[in-house]
Amino acid sequence: MMTLSKAGLYRATGQGAGAILEVGTLDQPTWQRISRPFDDLSLMQVWAFAQAKTATGHARPIHHLLRYRGKIIGAAQGICYGLPLVGPLVVWVNRGPLWREQDQAGDPNHLTAFLLALHDYWTVRHRALLRIAPPIPDHPDNLALMASCGYVAMPGNQWVSTRIDLAQSIEALRANLNQKWRNCLNKAERLALGLEIGETARLTAILLKDYKHFLIEKRYATSVKPELIAQLQDRLAPDQKMVILSADTGGQHLGSILIAGYGSVAEYLVGAIGADGKRHNAGQFLLWHALVEMKRRGYRWFDVGGAHPQHTPPGILHFKKGLSGRPYRLAGTFQASRSLVSRLLCRVLSRK
Repeated sequence: MMTLSKAGLYRATGQGAGAILEVGTLDQPTWQRISRPFDDLSLMQVWAFAQAKTATGHARPIHHLLRYRGKIIGAAQGICYGLPLVGPLVVWVNRGPLWREQDQAGDPNHLTAFLLALHDYWTVRHRALLRIAPPIPDHPDNLALMASCGYVAMPGNQWVSTRIDLAQSIEALRANLNQKWRNCLNKAERLALGLEIGETARLTAILLKDYKHFLIEKRYATSVKPELIAQLQDRLAPDQKMVILSADTGGQHLGSILIAGYGSVAEYLVGAIGADGKRHNAGQFLLWHALVEMKRRGYRWFDVGGAHPQHTPPGILHFKKGLSGRPYRLAGTFQASRSLVSRLLCRVLSRK
């Protein structure tokens, strides 16, 4: 059910002139129907993700729609932090706004109108700090656009990853693998490892147990915590449940991985392979079968889930490079604020 309230009328150049921004909350079916057609949809813009992120904190999900002549030309899910008697203080829009419909280039005027509307609504009207990481490539023109709309870049916050085109044949996907990576896969297949694929509560519990052990053993810091995964899987719609792949040999469990699907993209979210699993090359075995499975399910792209030259641990980076995906880099994270209180609160939240 639509429960958005009209926030105001904003002026932009070109086709975006006269766009109207609506701000409020939407239920899962409505947001899913609206967001699914956008080509730049990500896991952070899936309804259940914001619900999971705000399940245990002093925050609430917030939805934005941009209409032009009655048609929705953009959408953005965010998380709003505030205080009861003060109101909103910080709004975080991760991988939004969505503005490119599938199989279309997208009108840059729509993006400009949305960025201006968000800035005006949150930083001018509500004097909140707005932090945003739009799904746009790292390019001088895009950086100039963000600056012209009143946003300041936050250094060192760029998302870097690679994608594999699943429209290729299975034979082509395998031929494109790095030679050493493919050799490890061949060895795993000769061992006839057991494989289980699904979205059941039992497999989710196995994945979470593996993942918790992995984080403790490796002392690996991540925002994708086991609690978030559990909350997210529980809230996802049946057709959006994350897929778990688990491997074993002779009754011995070797590890598991987690794949999230959204729009046309399947993303490698978590890998938790034990020492025995590494000796059996279970990582290559599971990730290869993940590519095959997500291709079978109709996804067009497979994202390795982060491959930053400086921020991704060297071992994980080397492993992901073995898939020989196509690299991409987003413009980064930006913020805008006219309130000292909001900026101070944002620093506190960033440390959590």
